[in-house]
Amino acid sequence: VPASIWTYGTIEIGFQYLKRYRPFSDAETRLELLRRLNEIAGVDLPVDSIEKRPGLKLDLFAEPAELQKLIKTLDWVVASILG
Repeated sequence: VPASIWTYGTIEIGFQYLKRYRPFSDAETRLELLRRLNEIAGVDLPVDSIEKRPGLKLDLFAEPAELQKLIKTLDWVVASILG
């Protein structure tokens, strides 16, 4: 599960679960995901997030441009897993 959206206004990024799937079993690929997420305005996840399930407030994606960055990043995750 790359991400889960919760009714209390949070999207959780499933780094912890992504570790089970290539290419995200490699820490470098999870770091690339972290880098892409941190390019979104207001997102500042620490490096140790690649071992966890950090939550981001949905408010961060109220601006269409930032929402598009998130969607593009999640599309990249799915495409990477499917090969």
